[in-house]
Amino acid sequence: MELLLRLIGLARSSFFYHLKPKSDKNVAISQKIEEIYRKNDENYGYRRITLELRKYLIINHKRVQAIMQRLGLKGKSKQKKYRSYQGKVYLSPIKDLFNNEIIAYDVARSPNFEQITRMLTQAVNRLAGEKPILHSDQGWQYQMMGYREILKKHGITQSMSRKGNCLDNGAMESFFGRLKTECYFGKRFETFEQLEKVIHEYIHYYNNERIQVKLKGLSPVEYRTQSLNEIRI
Repeated sequence: MELLLRLIGLARSSFFYHLKPKSDKNVAISQKIEEIYRKNDENYGYRRITLELRKYLIINHKRVQAIMQRLGLKGKSKQKKYRSYQGKVYLSPIKDLFNNEIIAYDVARSPNFEQITRMLTQAVNRLAGEKPILHSDQGWQYQMMGYREILKKHGITQSMSRKGNCLDNGAMESFFGRLKTECYFGKRFETFEQLEKVIHEYIHYYNNERIQVKLKGLSPVEYRTQSLNEIRI
């Protein structure tokens, strides 16, 4: 190295001066990648981390993938088992397919019509006069006359999956899959209250912070806000 520098007439200090900025930049990017990864509870893979980084700089997804591999960082994958308290928790959510936002939900110890009523009350208050189509599977709750009367009262059109066809409710099943992978797996919950708190926190995170590739690297709330601003313009 010394001989090469003398031959081209370049001082050693100048050589390392030119090397340092690139090295520092790589370190800074690696630190930012790890910061995003840890902040999102190790849920983000290279695609979503790339989208997050592109808010600050121009970077290729392959470079992000290579850095993450070097750092040993990878998004959570589905696991077969997770630990929980001895009991069941029932989550009943409503998802807006425009921006994938959970606009209403209820957590209960047992599935009952009161839970569905609480969820619908949230949704009606949130919709403020809008008259959407509400899709569900063929669960017994959604076939009750009381459920249908609430929908009719507020001008909501009922839609149901075909019998035995889970793909008809794929959007909701997709959310439940992410919830289990990112919220449950690898964790232990001792009480109903502890698990309920984690679910509340996750749904807030999912709506407000967790970016999605299909939403152009925005969270559901960010995407809705941006879309409304564009309409007003």
